[in-house]
Amino acid sequence: MGYEKFATKVGELKRAAIDAWMYSETGWGWEVRGDVYQVIGDSRSKVTRPGQDGEGGGDWSGPVMINIFGWDVLGFDDQKDAEFQGYFAEVRNTIDSIVGRWADLPDPADVEEIVERCRTVSGHLSVEPVVADADSNISVASEDLAVGMNGISSHVAGLSGNTIDAFKDKFLLKLPMAIAGSLAISAVRGGVVAAEKAIWEKAREDVMATLETAIQAFNAIAQGTTATWQDQLHVFGLAAEGVSLFMPGVLGKVLETASFGVSLVPEPKGDSRAGVGAPGKYSEGVESLSKQLDALSQQIRAEEEALRESLTGTISGVGTQKGTYDLVLDRIYDLDCSVNMVESEVNAITERYMPKVQTALSAAASETITCTIGNQVARSADIGLGAYGPAYELYDLTILHYELTKDLAWEVENGAVQLHLALQDFIESDNQSADQLRDFAASLEGGSGFDPWD
Repeated sequence: MGYEKFATKVGELKRAAIDAWMYSETGWGWEVRGDVYQVIGDSRSKVTRPGQDGEGGGDWSGPVMINIFGWDVLGFDDQKDAEFQGYFAEVRNTIDSIVGRWADLPDPADVEEIVERCRTVSGHLSVEPVVADADSNISVASEDLAVGMNGISSHVAGLSGNTIDAFKDKFLLKLPMAIAGSLAISAVRGGVVAAEKAIWEKAREDVMATLETAIQAFNAIAQGTTATWQDQLHVFGLAAEGVSLFMPGVLGKVLETASFGVSLVPEPKGDSRAGVGAPGKYSEGVESLSKQLDALSQQIRAEEEALRESLTGTISGVGTQKGTYDLVLDRIYDLDCSVNMVESEVNAITERYMPKVQTALSAAASETITCTIGNQVARSADIGLGAYGPAYELYDLTILHYELTKDLAWEVENGAVQLHLALQDFIESDNQSADQLRDFAASLEGGSGFDPWD
């Protein structure tokens, strides 16, 4: 039964709990007889049983011993209905107090939408095809980025001089590393979101399985047989699988071959077992149910703490890797030393290939700002790591990633303009061209306006 049947299953649980309470807690051993309860060996007195939704019931019929003028005689007591109905209400309230917080867990389908956005970002940052789904073997990659980077490399090969050497250092050596680092950040962020999806898929399954286990245990108690209880916890360890769930294959290799300051998810701290014993009566069944769900919440918390540690570790680690991500180097020109600048080659670089790289990076930046979670993972504040889990830390990493990628796009866009102006100065060799190049270079001193390092 899927999680959408939560309310139905809770109704069944309440009825089963009341059945167990009537048999084990009243001292009379009321047994289920269809839609009523009867005391073992006495068919005269009956109490109506709740419906399948756990509501109603508690109507008494039959004689009771009452005292009249000091004599115990068989009679009728109008207060019995209210008495049993009150007991039943207490049982229902007890069940609600245990399971109520689990009634509105995050929908994995909502989280999957964010996972797909994160995959789109990683695609924009991938020169090679990246396996995005292990089941369907779907791959994503950026054609713009691949064409742009390959085109720059091939067209700059025959050029030389100080200007070109500076250009190669910045855009053939530094830029690929910066893009790979941005892809690694995207992998960490996407892995966290994918892990959240997996956690809530399993949490929903575990909750429903726990409710069913409790129903079966209460049914056994009501029948006077031995109840069993099996742990229903499958959340443990999912956080560490986030990146592989997000994008297996090439992306995983990126993370294995270079750190780029990113921090992978550590193994969670905690126990994968709830350690719930078999209940023998209603009160023990309530204790088992409560203990099982508390253990599930603690497992979710342990997983989300591991996710948070990865996010904060990545934010801190990237902050120490400015040389990897920041392309701010010496100006890519030298007015007197350009030896071989072929106009057609430079124009291909600046007018065709660098704009493609800039387009891919800008697209990644625009999409990355949407890769945050909030309401998608909202739940009761006493489940897991609070009402929104690691959403705040994920937002902080998203802003960092946005600013890094926007800054890269700016560097590429203005690097193309700078190289074009250097070409014009090389061709025309006049003061006006030299002044334009100097003025443009000076205008870049303020940077892109995005400062990931502040």
